[in-house]
Amino acid sequence: MKQGLPIPQRIRDAPQLLPGLEVYYQAFLDLCTERQVGFGEGPIPSSSIDYYISQRSWFTEEDRVWMRALVRRLDIEYLKHRDSKRGKPTPGKSAPGRRSPPPRKR
Repeated sequence: MKQGLPIPQRIRDAPQLLPGLEVYYQAFLDLCTERQVGFGEGPIPSSSIDYYISQRSWFTEEDRVWMRALVRRLDIEYLKHRDSKRGKPTPGKSAPGRRSPPPRKR
């Protein structure tokens, strides 16, 4: 960083992971590429989480349970955050940045 400039808020307020939790966060990041896209990003498929877990033979059964639960919870929070940043349009109103069509002449 340049000397004298404040630390950006997103770095200053970044959450700190407790030791040992990095593996779950890294799994979430790895699995984000498995999302279905169409009209928008969907949740990470359970089959992708299960496959990811099955490829790590060193996981205990307890690790597997925690991995499923924590990745799913991170995914839920990520989707909520993404939706709040994007701003879901209210039904019947035009989306942000789009103009409504002109009224019809009668």
